[in-house]
Amino acid sequence: MAAPRPDDSVARTLLQLAVIESERGNAAGALPLLLRARDAAPDQPAVRFHLGLAFKKLNRLEEAVESFQRAAAAHPGAPEIHNYLGWTLHLLGRLDDAAAAYDKSLALAPRAWRTLMNLGATRCDQGRADEALALYARAEAIAPGEIDIALNRGNALAELSRHTEALAEYEKVARAQPRDAEVRMNIANALRDMQRHAEALPHYDQALALAPDSADVHFNRSLCLLAMGAYTEGWAEHEWRWKARKLGQVEQVFAQPKWLGDGPLAGKTLLLHAEQGLGDTLHMCRYARVAAARGARVVLQAQKPIVPLLRQTLGDAAEIVAQGEPLPRFDAHCPTMSAPLAFGTTLDTVPAEVPYLRVPPERIAHWRRLLRPGFHVGLAWSGNPSYAADRKRSVELRSLLEALPMGPRYWCLQKDVPARDQQAFDAAGIGRFEENGFPDTAAQMGAMDLVISVDTSIAHLAGAVGARLWLLLAHAADFRWLSGRTDSPWYPTARLWRQPSPGDWASVLRQLRDALNELSDGHV
Repeated sequence: MAAPRPDDSVARTLLQLAVIESERGNAAGALPLLLRARDAAPDQPAVRFHLGLAFKKLNRLEEAVESFQRAAAAHPGAPEIHNYLGWTLHLLGRLDDAAAAYDKSLALAPRAWRTLMNLGATRCDQGRADEALALYARAEAIAPGEIDIALNRGNALAELSRHTEALAEYEKVARAQPRDAEVRMNIANALRDMQRHAEALPHYDQALALAPDSADVHFNRSLCLLAMGAYTEGWAEHEWRWKARKLGQVEQVFAQPKWLGDGPLAGKTLLLHAEQGLGDTLHMCRYARVAAARGARVVLQAQKPIVPLLRQTLGDAAEIVAQGEPLPRFDAHCPTMSAPLAFGTTLDTVPAEVPYLRVPPERIAHWRRLLRPGFHVGLAWSGNPSYAADRKRSVELRSLLEALPMGPRYWCLQKDVPARDQQAFDAAGIGRFEENGFPDTAAQMGAMDLVISVDTSIAHLAGAVGARLWLLLAHAADFRWLSGRTDSPWYPTARLWRQPSPGDWASVLRQLRDALNELSDGHV
């Protein structure tokens, strides 16, 4: 890089020694040399830059960011500093800050193809894959044939569900780098998203042969196995999720041991603790009843928004504690998404008795008294927009309304109406309940003749309370809905409607209209 060299002879010597260690792949050995150089010359950008590199290699990302920022402040005209700062911010999930750093780097060096490529990767993770492809095209024009560009272009194409094109890019990379485990995993992921699970598995196995301890490969392989219904192996592989970059979750650590089925529960207190989204907790909280049936006293730690619901509907089986509240005494703990492994769940032993969230009958009766006679359908067409894949799972309200026949009375069950849908919502005259907390929504579902939902927490709530559920699924649906099925072993009252190809809601909604006409006409 073009940053000035330290003037201090001690710092310069230490930096030279540190660079030698880094080039040997010994970042841990370079770090103490760099720290001594920093102490000798705290304002030298070259020292700060190389210190940032060492921290990054050691996965001490916050310290790396601070070092790169200090280097950039001291030498703002060095594009490479801004590039590495952007890369590190991206790894921390600070995507807007990363893009800003790349923009500064490109303002100084507009033909830096690696920076263009890195900015493309950030745009892709921001859900702006079309912009990423344009950036990769600019990078390719500057550095034709660079294999890293092909890899990133494949990732953007996969994000856009253009999987055939993505596979072509990945295979190009695999030919150039046959021992690259990540590209083998990417090939497998693309095949999995195309619902070609049996073809994907050998590629995961090849990736593991190259990188046996890769948490990302193990985690993605688990999603493939679980979608195929291979639960015994799939749930075991799923334990790698804590180390996988994709999930980005930090496992809670307790003094008490983690329980994964090793030993009896009778007479013990088991803490089941939520780890991911609301839908995951609503899906897996059923295991509180399973644990209680084995003689355990159960404490369920859950997200605050659903605690009132769980206390009302699951309080007979578990003590419910909100995340952040003090925990009572317990003997062992189990993350909720580890419960299927701990209890040895297979397709034949899914604890599918519903309702496992038991809404007080008087609350359901309250809402039924407020409804006019007729056929009532609850709707949830969109999920949390901050979820990276929300655009794939959500349906535009205008498209859904065009498919809904006249006759039934439609009700909004989701809490918020997206801004893009507000005009269509206002014009449609969809009913909306004044009370929309989770306990109210659960009772309202009991008053509905049918719930139609995309794959959000509303769908899990409907299944948990035993409501009749029609679930609209993207082509590459979540692993828990398995592959190719129209029913769910987890929710006996659910019927699944799947996109035949990525983004094809039109086919799903045509079938939905015909079935809804038949159902509402017969008031079945």
